[in-house]
Amino acid sequence: MWTRSFFILVVLFFCIDSVFAQDIEVKKFETLEKDQTAVSFPRMDINGNGCGLVKVVLKEFGAEFEGNVMGEVQFTGSEYLVYMPNGSKRLGIKHPDYLPTTIVFADYGIKRIASSTTYELKVKTNKKKAKVDNSKKGMAVFNIKPSNAMLLIDGQIADGSCGAYTLSLPYGTHYYTVKLNDFSINNQVVQIDKNAKNINVDLTEFYAKVSINCPTGDAELSINGEQKGEGKWEGMMIPGKYTVKASKDGCHSQTRQIELKDNDNVTVDFTKLKTITGSLQVDFEPAGADVLLNGKKVGVTPLVLKELPVGNYQLEIWKEYYVKEFAKVKIAEDQVWKENGELILTQFGKMMVNAEHNKPVKYIGNSALSLAEYYRYGAASGVYGTHWSCVKDTFHVPMNPVKAVYWLKKVVEEGDDYESKDAIEMLGPCYPNDVDEAKLSFCWAKHAVEEMGEEYKYNSQLWQFYRCPYAALAWHYFYGVGCEKNIEEAYKLMRWSCTSEGEYSYPAYIEIIKDMNLDSELKFNAKLREDDEQEFLRMNKDE
Repeated sequence: MWTRSFFILVVLFFCIDSVFAQDIEVKKFETLEKDQTAVSFPRMDINGNGCGLVKVVLKEFGAEFEGNVMGEVQFTGSEYLVYMPNGSKRLGIKHPDYLPTTIVFADYGIKRIASSTTYELKVKTNKKKAKVDNSKKGMAVFNIKPSNAMLLIDGQIADGSCGAYTLSLPYGTHYYTVKLNDFSINNQVVQIDKNAKNINVDLTEFYAKVSINCPTGDAELSINGEQKGEGKWEGMMIPGKYTVKASKDGCHSQTRQIELKDNDNVTVDFTKLKTITGSLQVDFEPAGADVLLNGKKVGVTPLVLKELPVGNYQLEIWKEYYVKEFAKVKIAEDQVWKENGELILTQFGKMMVNAEHNKPVKYIGNSALSLAEYYRYGAASGVYGTHWSCVKDTFHVPMNPVKAVYWLKKVVEEGDDYESKDAIEMLGPCYPNDVDEAKLSFCWAKHAVEEMGEEYKYNSQLWQFYRCPYAALAWHYFYGVGCEKNIEEAYKLMRWSCTSEGEYSYPAYIEIIKDMNLDSELKFNAKLREDDEQEFLRMNKDE
């Protein structure tokens, strides 16, 4: 790597014949010991420390300054007031009437700008314009480090790659600028003639390399508030003090203070950002009820969830045979959100409890027949009695032909002759050849559909009563229970279970239709059920 003194000698060697064309020249750069302007009219850097003030004596309006400049530059008519943070080492000056230049403070006996100190930079301008001879051209070879720095010749971006530039330029005086991160670190003049020029510019001596890493891959990385990327970033920075930050919505941010020096190689490693969390406590009876957050099961009651990311959630508490409870939850930092209550046992649940715990044969039989109908239709009705008032309570009861067959078998095994006869008719000829409920249920549904054919497909009368086998068989094909999966056949059968307008009335169908993603096509219509009941009663009366 080039030392700074050798770098300056190299530049001077190639510029010695054209100093006259350096339009902005430094006459003097010194500290104004008695000038208290930087103290009386202070400007703070990003770390809250007072900036140093450089008074650039230049009467021409329109100058621009590049480098570690804090805030707007004020022009008084005879000088520019340039505030720079403690530790700044150079300043670039550009003006449309002159060639640009960069002043390295150490070249004039001041290593770096001190906090709350006033300086004076006197410059001399020369409006003599450099001339070129376009009839003759010479060769200039630039080698620039780091390789991602940009080279501009006479204000135009030069063609090159990986820091190597071989240029054919007209005879005469040209100025070049080497830029990195939008800072003109080197503005110099080169005289092109018959002798080829080799120019080496090593900016790494004037810059520090910075690498930032955060294991939270989508964390936003910033330096002094300027966004640099996500997760990882690497680049060259001007020496000075900086605040590096890693942040992400919903997480605690982390900051690091760094001070860069010339040719530093600094790595900033953050730890994984900690999620901002709160807690949720759910105490619902009965114990063992499923708890879902945003549709995903997270446990059973009683439940305490700690370190839950802050935000809004949809809470569901559900247990079979009980009415589902819903609640909106807002988790706040370091707070516990509590949800307490008791689930209501549905009419269906009460029937299930009676069937499970009461042993008289006849009572079990009646209850079992009703339960079988709930699992087949979603609401008990027909020859075993109407329970229309319970329909709303059974919305959560999914269709399950396997459970329907289970309860029908209990009727056959424990019921009286009348109930056994009706149950066998419902099960079809497959019973009792197969003792496995899943295969038995599939066998019954498949036989019933084959026996019925499509004669009831578009029957406007009592279609819900007759179409149950279609839905039952669709259930088996879709979930692959008791048979091999056949999704297309399941779709066809489920559509047959509805009216020609795609409407159905059994709440038990809701779950399978949702799983099939047919809920936008097939719609629940409770009134159809009432129409069927009235039609059934009318037909029985006529008979």
